[in-house]
Amino acid sequence: MAKKEKEETMVWQDTTGKYKMGYSQYLQRQQLMTERLLLIAVVIMIVMLVLAFFYADQLIQRIDALNVFGRLLTG
Repeated sequence: MAKKEKEETMVWQDTTGKYKMGYSQYLQRQQLMTERLLLIAVVIMIVMLVLAFFYADQLIQRIDALNVFGRLLTG
């Protein structure tokens, strides 16, 4: 049963016909899919870091706006 599924994934089809794929081509296809997923993960991580930077910057600006030490010294 597992061999049948493997044979189905090792066949590809286009407009000119149906072709059987070699094992190295199958591994290259799997590697390409893995590399795409890693690229997507890196892009998502970069977006999350940028958002975290802007959020942290907003928090720092709010804390600076409180001016706690300036009020203690003058008041």
